[in-house]
Amino acid sequence: MTLEWLIDNLNRLRQVSFRIGEESVTLTDLFVAIAILLLAWIAAKITRRFIEKRVLLRFNIDLPPSSHFLLMRFVSFLCLVVAITLVLNILKIRLTGLAVTFGFLSVGIGFGLQNITSNFISGIILLFERPVRVGDR
Repeated sequence: MTLEWLIDNLNRLRQVSFRIGEESVTLTDLFVAIAILLLAWIAAKITRRFIEKRVLLRFNIDLPPSSHFLLMRFVSFLCLVVAITLVLNILKIRLTGLAVTFGFLSVGIGFGLQNITSNFISGIILLFERPVRVGDR
């Protein structure tokens, strides 16, 4: 086994591809997508710690537990949504077809889930306005 043989085999492995719909995705694209998801998960944790330790403590911001939880969740979801969008672009998965399908489904489901959606929005409003605090009965 020489170095040239190893490099040739790695190049062949790198060029292995499979099809998703009409697009061809290489094994390298798949590894990059997995790496981006892992890095986004780590970045979300680091960002949450940074906000807790550097921003909130440094500027002496005292948030109630519900607002603190909401802020940390929002930061995590934001990091993960950006990463998932990047991964879908790397894997060449187009969301235009899904957007139309979800548009039709949202109209149908929206009529059936109006009450649940209104309760969800009310819960978010309660978290922001804080008329009810954690521990209240």
